[in-house]
Amino acid sequence: MHALNLALFVLALGASALAVLRLSEPGRARPPAPTAHGSASVSDARGRAVPVRRWQRLVSLDLVSDELLALLVEPERILAVSRWAQGPESWRLAGKPRLAGLGDLEALLRLAPDLVLISSFGGDDDRLARLQEAGIVVCDLGPATGYDAFLANVRRVASAIAAPERGERLVAILEARRQALAARAPRPPPRALVLIPIGDEVYGGSVGSSFHDLLRCAGLADAAAGQLREPWPRYTAEIVHRLAPELIVTRAGGGRLLERLPGYRELPALRAQRLVELPEELFDSPGSGILDAAERLQELLRALP
Repeated sequence: MHALNLALFVLALGASALAVLRLSEPGRARPPAPTAHGSASVSDARGRAVPVRRWQRLVSLDLVSDELLALLVEPERILAVSRWAQGPESWRLAGKPRLAGLGDLEALLRLAPDLVLISSFGGDDDRLARLQEAGIVVCDLGPATGYDAFLANVRRVASAIAAPERGERLVAILEARRQALAARAPRPPPRALVLIPIGDEVYGGSVGSSFHDLLRCAGLADAAAGQLREPWPRYTAEIVHRLAPELIVTRAGGGRLLERLPGYRELPALRAQRLVELPEELFDSPGSGILDAAERLQELLRALP
């Protein structure tokens, strides 16, 4: 099921939350629900209590919260979203003012929202304090570290807006899609590496990143897992040769850029044309788009020599 249909399922009522338990993968820990303070609040990523109520004036300031509002909240209750809002559900945000995060603080204050959703921003404590002084509640969703963090934030936001059943329904839909991907995974799973050429540098993602979860959801083995500590490593050609990936995953146009860099043209995966390029809007998604990207990755992988 494509993510374009998720909102229709989320807003429909009638499925039991027990579906989540039936859909859970055996032996896989269920993503943690946010801690509740009684029945009146939930904890955000900083441990602060966010009151549970049917908020009427909501603002999102980053990609993850943009998507969550589009999936969980009626459009008329959304005042504004981030200027980066994209993805299959962004049509539900059409016509909304776009803000450049907390950098648009004055514009944000003029909107007078009652709840603002953010992801962790370093050095923004002064701006957050101004929002709180204005009586605006802020819910920090924490860093976008991948699929499990997104599921936890689905539950967090759904609980904060007093609609936990919507969160459970969305989690069930996403987990059903993930299990369908697992059933179609290649056997044995090829060792893959995400590489992102930017100028003369090459970056990637391993455990603790959305790129690692992209590979995991597609049923591939992350060649960097257990080898590198950084979730978003910077690569050299020597490191990539040592990791010896059987498959390289990159964004559109990345293969041509990699072949221009010293040491990369000789990679066995490139020489064997074992490279998959994903559309940028899928490749960079930190939310449910990870599953869309994984589906596309599986399709393209089947077409490789």
